Amino acid sequence: VEVRTALESQRLSLDPRRAQDALKAIASLADRHPDKVAYRLEYARLLIAAGEPQGALARLAGRSSGGEAMGERITTHLLRAEAYRVLGDFARMRTEAAAAEHLARDAGPGWTLERADALLLTARADSVQFPQRPVSAAYERSALLYEQSGNSTGALHARVLARIAGPLTGADPALDALLARANAGGYHRLEIDVLVASADQ
Repeated sequence: VEVRTALESQRLSLDPRRAQDALKAIASLADRHPDKVAYRLEYARLLIAAGEPQGALARLAGRSSGGEAMGERITTHLLRAEAYRVLGDFARMRTEAAAAEHLARDAGPGWTLERADALLLTARADSVQFPQRPVSAAYERSALLYEQSGNSTGALHARVLARIAGPLTGADPALDALLARANAGGYHRLEIDVLVASADQ
């Protein structure tokens, strides 16, 4: 039952329209198994996706203090950064992203994807908080790390967000390519994220 519920929550989480259903499924597991780190982190992730960042931060409170596994510590910082992004607290978003990037960099080459995620969050915090500044170099650094990890969609996402963060340039073939790839692959949250960022521009 536990595995089936976890898989069902994962399936539902792919569709933004089923966010609340996914949240209920993982909440039942997280409450029944408070010792399972994976459930707690997934619950926090889905709370953020459902627009409940404060709930996610409450679930993540007191974590990543040094006694947990490296993966848990890095993921906790990344999730906190995402929660603060939703809350519009870009200073705290940057602090959490920087902590994740520092841990992932020190952990070695096996954490390249997490470094890329952290740098992208840092770049996005900079762009929103300081729109008058030049586009953050962290976008391209994250894109290169995504490429090293074999994540071409992540690299394209970072570069499209960098373009969106800069001056208006009209039609962008890279944006169209990313939206098409996200749609074809069923990455609906990525599709929404890029459309919202484009609209904000």
